[in-house]
Amino acid sequence: HTLTLETGEIARQADGAVLVSYGDTAVLVTVVGKHDVKEGQDFFPLTVDYQEKTYAAGKIPGGFFKREGRPSEKETLTSRLIDRPLRPLFPESFYNEIQIVAMVVSSDNEIDSDIPAIIGASAALAISGIPFYGPIGAARVGYINDEYITNPTASQLKESELDLVVAATDSAVLMVESEAKELPESVMLGATLGTGRDEQAIDALQGEYSDRFMLHYNMPPYATGETGRVGTPKRREIGHGRLAKRALIAVLPSKEDFSYTMRVVSEITESNGSSSMASVCGGCLALMDAGVPIKAHVAGIAMGLIKEGNRVAVLTDILGDEDHLGDMDFKVAGTEDGITALQMDIKITGITTEIMQVALSQAKEGREHILAIMKKEMKGSRQELSAFAPRIITVKIHPDKIREVIGKGGSVIKALTEETGATIDIEDDGTIKIACVDGLQGEEAKRRILEITAEIEVGQIYEGTVIKMLDFGAIVSLLPGKDGLLHISQIAHQRVNAVTDFLSEGQKVKVQVIEVDDKGRVRVSAKALIEPPPAEEKSDSKKED
Repeated sequence: HTLTLETGEIARQADGAVLVSYGDTAVLVTVVGKHDVKEGQDFFPLTVDYQEKTYAAGKIPGGFFKREGRPSEKETLTSRLIDRPLRPLFPESFYNEIQIVAMVVSSDNEIDSDIPAIIGASAALAISGIPFYGPIGAARVGYINDEYITNPTASQLKESELDLVVAATDSAVLMVESEAKELPESVMLGATLGTGRDEQAIDALQGEYSDRFMLHYNMPPYATGETGRVGTPKRREIGHGRLAKRALIAVLPSKEDFSYTMRVVSEITESNGSSSMASVCGGCLALMDAGVPIKAHVAGIAMGLIKEGNRVAVLTDILGDEDHLGDMDFKVAGTEDGITALQMDIKITGITTEIMQVALSQAKEGREHILAIMKKEMKGSRQELSAFAPRIITVKIHPDKIREVIGKGGSVIKALTEETGATIDIEDDGTIKIACVDGLQGEEAKRRILEITAEIEVGQIYEGTVIKMLDFGAIVSLLPGKDGLLHISQIAHQRVNAVTDFLSEGQKVKVQVIEVDDKGRVRVSAKALIEPPPAEEKSDSKKED
């Protein structure tokens, strides 16, 4: 794919506007800055709004109004991803209001729009006339079969052990965001520094996570001794929740091994340090306490940096003041075997290889210290699930049998759920998941499903019920929806003159299947299960005659 940057044709009233194209993905990024500083302004008001338009993917929005609504989690996270590497590149005393709007106008399933948006924002700032120590480049790095892959496609990313986004100037790394499958520090460092100058666009987070695991982070204003709005999560809360989720997702059991949906909620009641890394540690222990068989303990730690001239100090497990006054916020989470998530935010113009090596090394020591404390309190996941967790039973049936379980107009499955109290989910491949609070309810639902989908085979024995009387025999219900004909000649060994002499409607009768024809019609026998009269008795009766 070719990366193309165009300007001068669209949004010419903006201070800077760039259309970035990569494959079939196109993002229009605009920058507008106010010429005057607001009176009393003592901070830099930079706003980044990333928007995904449904028409870019050839779709019409859902809902009553058929318009795009509030920002999705993906849009919020990408807005933060654009903001973080750009913010440290403005002059220290620059307080003019700046707004960057990145709008996806065309979407390619194999190429995500987050990296083109970062590159476009940098380019738009560079031509806007606004003071900016850029430009920057951005890239994603994958790791497959012990090799780094720059800008992997969405398909490649599914096989990758690493999903790392890096943004940098030509001399220093500014931001790193990563998710990994317990990779060592050396691999993470190689990925970060090996692509510091790469400006190509790449695939990203689209469809990356399964909805079966959610981690929701909430931090009310009282946690930092402040007042403020309480309610819907803010950008910071969504970003912190995603970072903690990235850290834990590598150790979760597969869907085949653990079919439950999991939701971890981290309620921050007090914050004077890294609450996102505390959420990783607490989330790990909560999953273990709930009986989720996670593969390993995960801990996180926040590192800081104070830099004055050539003097540098790397801080471990930073407090709120150290975060506020320091020059770097570097968060690392992982297991004993390696890193599962990494995020770096820099307030100065860059970081050297040596500083990063020291930070990673110190973070590993800190992580191992926390892991030891966590293991002391909880050695592993509980063997038993919580008494309040629903029990899930999985049954596999032939896909052709699904309609039999559902029934006409859903009658069969409705009766099953009402009579057993279980919740039943059926997938297209024939996998049936039965969820119930009481294990006995689930077993009853399973038994009835297996009955409904069972195949009638010659030689099988059933305890049936006579449902219809005929002159030449009776119809016997063998399984739900499956009947067999018990012919008059198969009722008893002796001659049967009238079926009613031996059977009545509603009577239970033990029968054996003796034939299933090409059309699926079943014939059964009762006499096949009855011992015939002894041969001697027959011969004696003849002699007496």
